[in-house]
Amino acid sequence: MNIEVIKSFLHQIQLFRELNDEELDAIVNITQLRKYKQRMLVFMQGNPLDRVYFIQSGMLKIYKTDQNGKEQIVSILQKGEMFPHVGFFRQGAFPAHAEVTEEANLFVISIRDFEKMLLQYPEVSIKLFRVLDH
Repeated sequence: MNIEVIKSFLHQIQLFRELNDEELDAIVNITQLRKYKQRMLVFMQGNPLDRVYFIQSGMLKIYKTDQNGKEQIVSILQKGEMFPHVGFFRQGAFPAHAEVTEEANLFVISIRDFEKMLLQYPEVSIKLFRVLDH
């Protein structure tokens, strides 16, 4: 996919709006596109939380299951949304399942790669915290 398409999309994401071109390019360089068909699981509740997703197109449902396998829908996500909502600044496991309900293109950023990028561009951390504070 064209790097400019990724850059344009990420620039529209609230979290990244304050970044300059060089900082945004650093994020584009660690971003991958993944395509998912309807009913595919993106991740499962309890899997290691090691990446963050941004929806370029399509729709997903986020849901939890109880001990009896009963499903409880937490949210429905659409174009432009980021998930999991805990984002880049939390470790542990995915808090729910993510299933594609409408064929989707997702941009994926590894948390490990994101942290390495922050070490190279520490001013990005400050800008991100300013956005998160609002």
